[in-house]
Amino acid sequence: MKILYIANIRLPTEKAHGLHIVKMCEAFSRNGEQVELVVPRRFNSMKEDPFEFYDVKPLFTIRRIFCLDLVRFGKVGFWIQSFSFTLFAMAHVLRHRQSVLYTRDPLVAYSFGFFSTNVVFEVHTKHLTPIMRGAFTRSRRIVFITHGLKNLYLNAYSIPKEKILVEPDATDLSYFNVPLDKGAERRRLGIPEDVSVVGYVGGIVTMGANKGVEEIIEAVSRTDARLLFCGVGNDGRETLASLLKNHNMTHLSTVVEDISQKRMAVYMRIADVLVMNYPSAEHYALYMSPLKMFSYMASGVPIVSTDLPSVREVLTDESAFFVSPDDAHDLTRGLKEALADRRQAGEKAHAAKERGQHFSWEGRAGRILAFISR
Repeated sequence: MKILYIANIRLPTEKAHGLHIVKMCEAFSRNGEQVELVVPRRFNSMKEDPFEFYDVKPLFTIRRIFCLDLVRFGKVGFWIQSFSFTLFAMAHVLRHRQSVLYTRDPLVAYSFGFFSTNVVFEVHTKHLTPIMRGAFTRSRRIVFITHGLKNLYLNAYSIPKEKILVEPDATDLSYFNVPLDKGAERRRLGIPEDVSVVGYVGGIVTMGANKGVEEIIEAVSRTDARLLFCGVGNDGRETLASLLKNHNMTHLSTVVEDISQKRMAVYMRIADVLVMNYPSAEHYALYMSPLKMFSYMASGVPIVSTDLPSVREVLTDESAFFVSPDDAHDLTRGLKEALADRRQAGEKAHAAKERGQHFSWEGRAGRILAFISR
């Protein structure tokens, strides 16, 4: 089959959704499908080639569609951009009526459903709107990333269960199956080999919501460990520097600017513990399926995570150390336990890595394709 993945995103982008979309296009292609990624032609300060930036093979094509790029003018500008992209993308898609139209955008799913019976809608967030209701009605298949999201929308709308698949996010397992000289990599970053390292990958906020980074800094300041941050991004660099200064952790932290996926896998593997400290806010607690979780699992490094229903859909007591959300003191306890009990930490890390083999991009794409073809 031919798949047109319609994505109203700036490409490339430092945001996680860009990585997810491009990796899925590559994975669909590796499963033998012909894939075209359709994105808007927008101003972008990031000039890198998307295939190189995301480290994916050019197995699919990228088509850029004209739109009125007015996002910089706020909410009105965003909607003008969204509607114009949808309109011009529709003109392109009309020439490919028999293709599967895959999207994460409710406006695209709703609009394209008027003339296509092959719309597949992947849902990542909560949006109880008339457009979302229409997107569910007009989509032939719906993919939710968590059971929490599925249950939310089943309670809100009448959706036939045979249209639904729950498929969490994934990672590139190949990044974690290569030899690593942990000592050499630490020396390259100026990190002593004889100190414990707590690693964190990702940004400071998501969708405007705090991701618990300040509590991580506060908790680590109560241990003898060193902090390693990677992939914070330009928009979070100043905030992170301020937080480190406020907790007197600047000299005990390493912040890595390189955010390539291959290098981030290296940085994860040189840590002694990897931490996720998502707060108890609704999105994090019930609906998210964070990319970092699957990379953490594949790394073989012990994981300390806040105990949330969304995380529990994947991790168990056998595969992670759980702590209470919104509680820096309990996070300190969890980190100290993971760093002190190396035997238990190793067993949990091994269990997480074994479980993580299920969450590859190609595996995810294959299961979705089987669902589409059913």
